[in-house]
Amino acid sequence: MNVEIVQAYGSDGGRSLVRFASRAGLAWGLWCGDGTPQPGEENVEVDIPDTIHSWSSTDEPDSLSGVPGSHLKMCGRVETADEGVVSIRIHSTVLLVEMDGNQHPAPGQRITFYAPAAHLYPYAL
Repeated sequence: MNVEIVQAYGSDGGRSLVRFASRAGLAWGLWCGDGTPQPGEENVEVDIPDTIHSWSSTDEPDSLSGVPGSHLKMCGRVETADEGVVSIRIHSTVLLVEMDGNQHPAPGQRITFYAPAAHLYPYAL
């Protein structure tokens, strides 16, 4: 996902908390790269490290948003669902998310869910 780092805050266990903007909205995450991130554009892989316990169907547009200290809200279209791992497309990015329970969303379904955190892994193109 192409993001713009807006601000870097203090650290959480050695990782910087960053506020970032993308086509999907304004959100926050933990920087999992080397050094302290600087404001500007970055390509990152977004990882949701926690299992998602609930989701709901939605007609809302693709989004990834939230403020530090609150859960992140994500809306997107399910690409695949297999054995508790669901791939969700948010604009041009596909997130792999672990979901618990017996009911999983179906491919093609638009869903919204909340996650306590996102980890951002920078990469070079």
